[in-house]
Amino acid sequence: MATKYSYTIETEFPNGKADPSRLTQEIQESGITTALEYIAIDGGECEIWFKSDLSTKDQTTLDGIVAAHSGEPLDTVEVAYDRTTGKMRVHQTSRQPGTKTFFTGCSDDTTVLTDVGSGPSWHSYHKVGDATLNYVYFDFNAIDNGTWIHEGYITWKDCMFDVVSVDIVPRTITYEVSGIGEPTFTGSGLDDIDTTASATLDMTYPTTYRVSIDSDGTPDTFRWSKDGGSTWEEQDVAITGGLQLLEHGISIIFDATTGHTIGDRWDIRAVPENTTFNLYGGYLIIPAAYDGNIFVTSDITQCHGGLVKTTPTEDGIMAPSYWNADWNSSTGLFENVAPAPLGDGNYNIFAAEISLAKFINRLPLLGDGFVLLQTSDVEEWAHGWRARFMQETNIDAENGFTDHDWYVSMYIVLHREKIA
Repeated sequence: MATKYSYTIETEFPNGKADPSRLTQEIQESGITTALEYIAIDGGECEIWFKSDLSTKDQTTLDGIVAAHSGEPLDTVEVAYDRTTGKMRVHQTSRQPGTKTFFTGCSDDTTVLTDVGSGPSWHSYHKVGDATLNYVYFDFNAIDNGTWIHEGYITWKDCMFDVVSVDIVPRTITYEVSGIGEPTFTGSGLDDIDTTASATLDMTYPTTYRVSIDSDGTPDTFRWSKDGGSTWEEQDVAITGGLQLLEHGISIIFDATTGHTIGDRWDIRAVPENTTFNLYGGYLIIPAAYDGNIFVTSDITQCHGGLVKTTPTEDGIMAPSYWNADWNSSTGLFENVAPAPLGDGNYNIFAAEISLAKFINRLPLLGDGFVLLQTSDVEEWAHGWRARFMQETNIDAENGFTDHDWYVSMYIVLHREKIA
């Protein structure tokens, strides 16, 4: 009698997914001696059926297979039969099940999350007098449309050992560094104010404070605002010459108590220090325990707000990823964005561009030509990836290369779940 062994996909498989074909292969290539009956996915459960009960050793082996299972589909083998001979014809393809081949010379319009191929064209050109180095960016909507890049084609004209590269960079967020900025003075009189944090800057959002002299005397007085002077929080505050608290740990101090000019003002930018974001290495945003060193100003719940998906390697290994989030296709927003301080999340957030992958590395072009960038492999296009197309003009007067017009274009082959 067949025996079922059930595993919860979300919690017992390392990547939260299971592929029956790959799992079947892994079990059949293992040391398990009991014959496999079949594997079924039922809701969130993976049911593995054997001809009979497994021994304790075989069940331990099965647990290990599940714990190491990547969930990635195997290369598809398409089977057909010759109409004349009736013999089987076998064709192996790297195209993922459920996808179709898509030739495109354009990226997607990322302002429309369902768009396919209506974005900018993959071409660039240099005219005499333009900057020597030029970057163009291309994006695909992959969050609800599984996308894999396969091959590429490049054509060029009038090149003189000019260079092109294509690498993958993350979509980045905007941020402000926590702390109090230098006061910006506007006026004609005495500029003698300084600032200090007398406590943790615990405001909710970055705020620009305005301090303005509102009377002169012995001492002079000031007023302060946090909306550019539309309204004033306090007025006629006597200058003491010591630390004077505004709010949220922000204090100011004047060197002199008299001699200021009415209407002179200082703008002071203050950014919270009690955030949940830290900038690491100048490019990566990692979680902080309400003692962060930056404030993220981007809305990371937006589809293209800065969350970058991490995809596993062929061996099922995930790079350290410090954020989790749930994508809601109905609202077009991320929900439940939460830190993963141990690096076991599914997303990363980047503050600066770094090269995540390089598809074309400094390809020199001469004259007019065409090249096929051929491969039998595919690479999953992760959400948040951007293709950065670099164009560099070769100007080398000593060897006779002066500034010149030249042109380059590219189109690529994708495998996509939706192609229209």
